[in-house]
Amino acid sequence: MKIQNIPVGPIGTNCYIIYDEDSKTCAIVDPGFNAEKILNNIEKGYKATHILITHPHYDHISACEAVKLATGAIVYIHEKAADILSNNDLNCTHTFTRRDPGKFTFDKTIKEGDIINIGTTPVKVLYTPGHCEGSCCFIAGDYIMSGDLLFLLNIGRTDFPTGDYNILQESLKKLEALGKDYKILPGHGEATTLKFEIENNPYFGKVIYDFDY
Repeated sequence: MKIQNIPVGPIGTNCYIIYDEDSKTCAIVDPGFNAEKILNNIEKGYKATHILITHPHYDHISACEAVKLATGAIVYIHEKAADILSNNDLNCTHTFTRRDPGKFTFDKTIKEGDIINIGTTPVKVLYTPGHCEGSCCFIAGDYIMSGDLLFLLNIGRTDFPTGDYNILQESLKKLEALGKDYKILPGHGEATTLKFEIENNPYFGKVIYDFDY
């Protein structure tokens, strides 16, 4: 397995591609903007079979329909995100832009603990609301694609519709409870590690785990 980052759009949304080298298939995580750029960056010889959405905000979904039509990939969203996708007040389209993100369709809903198999690569779903309802993290190997839950030394905003700071704190506790270090691939900005964030991010509690390397 390997993961590629493709920053897209006006606010630097991180779109990730998870490659399964055995099956030569891949999953696209959060195709927020610039469908053509995403499609052109898929490594030669790989077929995109899955699209995974961490949360239903416009900057993480706006290119999804175009990418789906071009690849035939199956779109997965959390079951509690479905009602937010088509509501331009809840998906923050009207917060930041006057444009309509257009049609958005999904194929399957996911929930806490589900495993999505990208070829021979299992991706686990961790339900992590707080930034907005229907938010989740995707765990693949030693990587966590955290959406807008966790950033380098910061967390996602909770002042958007369906956001809740106390619920986000509970989601951070879920990450702490994993009990091992992961590389964090956030929805915006630089990558970090879970160990570093637990020890340095002011939004985490000061519980220090004995990571087993």
